[in-house]
Amino acid sequence: MATEAEFLCIGVTGHRPDGLKGADWKLLRARVREMFSLTCEGSRRGERVRIKGLGQSVSPLRVISPLAEGADQIIAEEGLSAGGELYCPLPFKQEEYERDFSTPESLDRFRHLLSKASLVNVLGGKTDSKAERDASYASAGREVLRRSDILLAVWDGNPAKGTGGTAQIVEEAKQAGIPVVWIDSRTPHRIEILVPQRPWKKRRNKTLVEEWVRCLAGEEKKKM
Repeated sequence: MATEAEFLCIGVTGHRPDGLKGADWKLLRARVREMFSLTCEGSRRGERVRIKGLGQSVSPLRVISPLAEGADQIIAEEGLSAGGELYCPLPFKQEEYERDFSTPESLDRFRHLLSKASLVNVLGGKTDSKAERDASYASAGREVLRRSDILLAVWDGNPAKGTGGTAQIVEEAKQAGIPVVWIDSRTPHRIEILVPQRPWKKRRNKTLVEEWVRCLAGEEKKKM
């Protein structure tokens, strides 16, 4: 089994359903699938995959997601379909986390995806107040960033309205030198690469990440 250093780690942040009211869910899923399609089709979980158009063999994929309802779950599902493994940092105990799911369907999807995870890390955040709960979500987001080579964000582009949300995690990724693949949460869900100006801190996969981002940017230019 590959060690963490051998994985291409794609972190996830994104809006919940109340932040996706203007989304075309079918199209959004297709856009996420396009992003993962840069890896070879038919790759099996844990195997080495290739970036399309490159001759080099690259690391197995690992998707890092807390599996919140909405965008997180879509990305996790598509990442697994693309042959990736799943690492789930949960902000607090599972039974407490499950209270934040608004529908039985999204809760069932969470439990199903969690059962597919190769690694689950319960961070043990506090939940006694809204401030503590928000801080626990922010900590989970930072755990995603700490483990990520690239951040995939389904975001509306608006500034942060509170603690621990998608906009905050995107900003912290840029400050940390992590490239962000931004899928606009609004139809038609355009993809934009937010390449940080400062050097990328995740040096282990620097060349691979640069090539992956370059390929994705090239695919987007073809559509313009």
